[in-house]
Amino acid sequence: MNILVIGNGFDLAHGLKTNYIDFVRFSEELLKSAKGTKGRDWAISNSFVKCFIRVASENQSWIDCEKEIEIIVTIILKIMNDKNVFIKNTNIIDKNETSLFSNEFERLKLMNRFCEKSSTQQIKFRDNYVKIFEGINKNLLMEKLKGDLYDLIKLFKYYLEEKVMNQPVTKLSQQIVNINPDYVINFNYTNTYEQYGINRKDVCYIHGSVQDDNMVLGIRDVNEKDIDSIYFKKFFQRIQKHTDVIKWDRFGQRSLSDTRREATTYFFGHSLSNTDGDIIRNIYDNSEKIIVFYLNKPNKMDYEQKIINLIDTLGKTDVIQGMYSERIVFMPIK
Repeated sequence: MNILVIGNGFDLAHGLKTNYIDFVRFSEELLKSAKGTKGRDWAISNSFVKCFIRVASENQSWIDCEKEIEIIVTIILKIMNDKNVFIKNTNIIDKNETSLFSNEFERLKLMNRFCEKSSTQQIKFRDNYVKIFEGINKNLLMEKLKGDLYDLIKLFKYYLEEKVMNQPVTKLSQQIVNINPDYVINFNYTNTYEQYGINRKDVCYIHGSVQDDNMVLGIRDVNEKDIDSIYFKKFFQRIQKHTDVIKWDRFGQRSLSDTRREATTYFFGHSLSNTDGDIIRNIYDNSEKIIVFYLNKPNKMDYEQKIINLIDTLGKTDVIQGMYSERIVFMPIK
């Protein structure tokens, strides 16, 4: 049995503009549009969107939006839980007297939902987020940031509907044709796999889909005891939004604890990063063989990065043993 795991690189290989930078540029144009333009309200005061635009500009049009979400959530958690963020007995944050890192301070300045106009060195946190006797109003603060995340997901869904899913696919991958997958684990929100005659019933949308309106966008679960940021964690969103679960019973496994492996799994266009580490580990444990496709030009940076990410996700021992035994095999995309 053949399983195909697809990530964003799968859509990119088919000529679709699914890079985060394409979405950020789309959002930036919306901010310049007239009032009433669809999608503009989701972007206009969104803390995430404003940071995305600034970071992408400084990084010469490269950005990892999920990494940015994690940084922003970390900032808000510090404000909620670290008394050293503010000047004592005030709601003023001074760049030279705060536990926030410099990059966190600069991002916070962009979030006018939470901060009033600031000087170069100081930020005043808005009064409505600070209780006189109790300090930071954690519930209100997290509720507003959660609202920004939900609007961000709506905006991303709108972008995919308008600029991606209605675009024609003119070239298919012969390697995918040759795999002839029995099952697809789809980390994307799109239905590009349909170009290969694959039926929806044979697809697991692990992070939800545009069609089902249950897209998951968020962060890793770095600290299980951190409940404050639960709504931003991918694993929680998958449960909350009832996204698909991998049907291992189709491949001879009776349960996740069953050690039988009867499937060859092909990764195409997925970075293998630890952001999706829990799922990648699950796939590895339940596969007889793993084949990872990588870009072979202009150099082997993609190949090397995938090895690094896999080591971070599975651990050095499993990767070394897997490659020596040829349970893990890397192949160039042709």
